[in-house]
Amino acid sequence: MSNVVNFGSGSYSHELWIHGGQLFVNPTGVDVESVNAGAFALEVVDANGDIKAHNVTQNEHGGWTSWDLPSLGVHNGSYKIKFVNAAAGTRQIKQGTVRTD
Repeated sequence: MSNVVNFGSGSYSHELWIHGGQLFVNPTGVDVESVNAGAFALEVVDANGDIKAHNVTQNEHGGWTSWDLPSLGVHNGSYKIKFVNAAAGTRQIKQGTVRTD
């Protein structure tokens, strides 16, 4: 059974931690709705600070982007999740969710 943790709006020119960098236990997916276009990456970081996944999306039109974390090699464990800007300017998000087991 999957649990969903919602997060709200934010903006970032470099990076933005979901829920201020809290650890998510056994995350399985992330969905985010971007307000504006521009490339950005999702990074999944373990409790030791090691990056376990880094996945860039071009985000050419804004809107929803989703990641299936097991397909990126992220399996059971505790992880922090952040968005990293990969384009000029400021990225803005409207809302999103983290799914966990």
